[in-house]
Amino acid sequence: MQLSQQKKIKNIKHENTSLHIYTFLFRLYFLSKFYLTVKKMSKTDEVVNAMKGTQNMSKAKDGVFIHLSHGHEDPQRVLMAMNMAKMMSSDKDVLLYIDNNGVYTVLKNAEDITYKEFPPLSQLLSELKNSSVKVTVCPDCLKAANKTTADVLDWVTIADTDKFFSFTEGRIITLDY
Repeated sequence: MQLSQQKKIKNIKHENTSLHIYTFLFRLYFLSKFYLTVKKMSKTDEVVNAMKGTQNMSKAKDGVFIHLSHGHEDPQRVLMAMNMAKMMSSDKDVLLYIDNNGVYTVLKNAEDITYKEFPPLSQLLSELKNSSVKVTVCPDCLKAANKTTADVLDWVTIADTDKFFSFTEGRIITLDY
């Protein structure tokens, strides 16, 4: 009896060891399959993004659309909008869209504006001219103000609705002044 019990115990130990080996191999197999699937998915995403032309979309700069509708009647809004445009342009694509009374701030003969801690309008306009900020003005608002494109600063462009969404490749954040 004793010999037969020893064989059974030996068989059980052998079966347990085999079971552990099979379990280990089974887990290893599925982990490797999971790894390969994840790796393949990331490659697939790269291929799909390349086909769409958006391979580096996650690295695209976000854009800031700043809307300025006020002029000399509200100096804080004017200077805040232009100052924000200047500051945001260091790491974002910026489009400054000017309409309503704001058109009077980008005329060649615009009166300078000062307000508390802000730089004056003339300084901000000079800094915006030399920056990457795209400054646009509403053509209909110019007409309403009895002004033409000839009255606007040379470096300011007439607004084009198609460019509202194409000035950046990333997300568009809007600020309204």
